[in-house]
Amino acid sequence: MYKLGTLKDLEGKYKNREFIVLGAGSTIKEFKSEIEAFIKDKNLISIGINNVSTQIVPDLHLWTNNKRLKRFCRSIKPQSELLLGSNIKVTTTEYVEEVIGNFAFFRIDYIDNFGYVGQDPERGILKGEFRTAGLLAIRIACYLGSKTVYVAGMDGYTLNYNGDQHCYGFGPTDSQDEKYCQEKDEIVKKQLDKFYWAHMNVKIITPTVFEEFYDKDILCKY
Repeated sequence: MYKLGTLKDLEGKYKNREFIVLGAGSTIKEFKSEIEAFIKDKNLISIGINNVSTQIVPDLHLWTNNKRLKRFCRSIKPQSELLLGSNIKVTTTEYVEEVIGNFAFFRIDYIDNFGYVGQDPERGILKGEFRTAGLLAIRIACYLGSKTVYVAGMDGYTLNYNGDQHCYGFGPTDSQDEKYCQEKDEIVKKQLDKFYWAHMNVKIITPTVFEEFYDKDILCKY
């Protein structure tokens, strides 16, 4: 693997384009055809999270967790540009190197400052509370100029749409601990609220526990 650059190097590449973040929630597989039609109709740039490429291949594929990258790296497609969070240990993950060794990537530098939503435009370093890769992906889309960020597959850990937490498995694929799932959803909700007050227009287009951000009408015509 070799580094193409950082988030700063992506500035201007998607000028005047809007983005959609593709999370790995179970709703991605349930609404796959509608989401794909919506992306095509709106000519959206997609940022995919973790193993979502088993359902929809994203334009940009973001990874922030070493364990998930090692587990799902075979799902990465060559047509996706790879985005690796600053926590990803590229040179020490031998298995990942073997599987996707010829891939180029952009390093995404970010700092978790709880309670702060902002960015450092001089250095391309995002700051905020990024408890999930989906939250970071929304911030990346805003940083790259998307006035509205659509989101699919951000179900919430307590939704379990059709009984599944994620699109890549059955049942509670992340955790069976109800309290843990509730706490994680509460963190995401607080950050979505902060995005709102920071004038970031986020619209979730698939069923979600984050009902204040859910626009159920968007996919109706697809």
